[in-house]
Amino acid sequence: MEKYISKKEIIKQYHDDAGCTIKEATVSINLLIKIVTEALKTGKPVRLDGIGTFEVRERNKYKGFNPQTGKRIEIGETSFLHFSPTPALTRDINTWRFWPDDEKNQEQKLLAK
Repeated sequence: MEKYISKKEIIKQYHDDAGCTIKEATVSINLLIKIVTEALKTGKPVRLDGIGTFEVRERNKYKGFNPQTGKRIEIGETSFLHFSPTPALTRDINTWRFWPDDEKNQEQKLLAK
């Protein structure tokens, strides 16, 4: 089992599902990546319904130490990418983990919520 799904695999799946050419699928996926990246660079959060929200957060400067010398150092402010999944995605992932082979049981559990 692969550790992750690659961009190439996403393009292939998009091509198969949308019925478009590989070139059109590649352009579409690249455009989506560009739009998301540019929005995050300007500080705008990106919300994809059914998936979640990506946002850039700031980490304040803090004291750390150099593990090679043991000396205390100040680590400057940094920005990092934060992802918050939607409750539906979280539920779907957890449902799959607990009941991967029993679809009827899975459906009953989801309907009970």
